[in-house]
Amino acid sequence: MLGREVPAYIVARLDRRRQNAERMERKGPPHLRSIRLADGSSYSMVPDFQSITLLRVLQRPRVIAFPVAVAALVSALICLLLSRYQTFPLERLRRAAQNIAAGDLTQRVSPSMRDRRDEIADLAAAFDKMAERLEKVFSSQRQLLSDASHELRSPLARMQVALGLARQRSGGRAGNELDRIEIEVERLNDLIGQLLELSRLEAEVDPARADKVDMRELLEEVAEDARFEAGFRGCRVEVRDAFPAIVQSNASLLHSAIENVVRNAIRYTKPDAPVEISMLADTDHPNSILVQVRDHGPGVPEHMLSHLFEPFVRVEEARDRESGGHGLGLAIAERAVRLHGGEIVARNEPDGGLNIQIRLQLAGGELEPYALLPDTARILARAWKKPR
Repeated sequence: MLGREVPAYIVARLDRRRQNAERMERKGPPHLRSIRLADGSSYSMVPDFQSITLLRVLQRPRVIAFPVAVAALVSALICLLLSRYQTFPLERLRRAAQNIAAGDLTQRVSPSMRDRRDEIADLAAAFDKMAERLEKVFSSQRQLLSDASHELRSPLARMQVALGLARQRSGGRAGNELDRIEIEVERLNDLIGQLLELSRLEAEVDPARADKVDMRELLEEVAEDARFEAGFRGCRVEVRDAFPAIVQSNASLLHSAIENVVRNAIRYTKPDAPVEISMLADTDHPNSILVQVRDHGPGVPEHMLSHLFEPFVRVEEARDRESGGHGLGLAIAERAVRLHGGEIVARNEPDGGLNIQIRLQLAGGELEPYALLPDTARILARAWKKPR
């Protein structure tokens, strides 16, 4: 422009840049802009990467990949910790609510959230107050039931002694009246015994002192004891499809539970009809068995099935009074089965009668392969399996 000669080093630098621009134009990099004029001349714009640090870094993916990966990992870890911080107390509340629904009123959640100062901590404190109140109410109820039952035992014993003396002195002149008094005293004594048994089970008697019990032998014992009462009422007790099955249980509690169910079935079974006791393999729970007690009576209204195992629940006042029931037998059975980790349910059969089903866990896991076979076939199968 001024007529001066361009220095050689500038010409050399421009030539190098022109050559680089032509080479980059052939490769077509995204940062190169080429402009061609009407006279055929072309100009290329090449950015100076010495002064554009960001673009230079972006052209090196290995350099930026590492910090991006580290940032993503740290973000994911922080999100996981925050999620855990929020969901852990809610999960703890859910488990505690389930345990309370199952009867464990000692559950508390505030101790595990003592460091929190938010709404979840307030909810946990309210939950604990509710659980504590429920525990006190139920404990007072159980204590009252137990104390009243114990206190009634003494006057009943004195009444029985007085009744015996009255028989001796009456000389048979008031035999019918004294017989009636004796029957009522025996019913009261039986009721108090059931109340004491229920209070003992409500106090969560520890079934840890348990033995291995053969369910087939236990069912045969219960049936043998119940046949006398069944014969008096004109029905019979049958054990069907029993097979060897071992459960870990408190034998006396389990015997009492099944006996109460069988006696309840005897009370309502029609004359000349059987009370059927049977065992089934639980297909839904391979490590459990099902014990079924079915009567051939009038059944139970559908709306009462869910309340059948509550204390003092009577389906029909007149019928229960005639049968001699107090509404405690099935409640005792339900508590005993629950203490063994089992489940008891009732349903009406389509052709009439009530079917009470008890699920119990096996002591050694699943049933042996030949347990459901008849005795002779089972012995032969075991002998065939032995190595020769």
